[in-house]
Amino acid sequence: MKRKIIIVSMLVMCLLCSCEKKKEYTGEIDVTSSRSTISNDGYREDITVVVDVEKIVDYKDCAWTIIDSYIANGFKSTKFSFDLKGYPNELSANVYVTENDDPIFRMNYVADSYQYNIKDNPDMYTLEIENFD
Repeated sequence: MKRKIIIVSMLVMCLLCSCEKKKEYTGEIDVTSSRSTISNDGYREDITVVVDVEKIVDYKDCAWTIIDSYIANGFKSTKFSFDLKGYPNELSANVYVTENDDPIFRMNYVADSYQYNIKDNPDMYTLEIENFD
């Protein structure tokens, strides 16, 4: 009798363990950390972003969404203050699919000169993507 209880208990445990819940992705882009660097050359913002999707199909499109969200200050958990320093002269980001993953790509939004900022002079900027996969 004891043996049956142990076997049934083990089967139930195996069943519970095998019913792993599939991750539900929100698709919500959020900043998990940021670092501002101000020097004589200009102001640079380096952010870490989680996109919370199953897979990023187009890195460039994702990077533009991150840039637009940064300029619009549209991240859920991080709000940037542009009233004292203005908008940065350069924006860089390490991008993760989820918080528990390795970074999937790095983006840099840069201009030839630090006299421009990312909001007012977008035509002076180049988007660079470095894939990690």
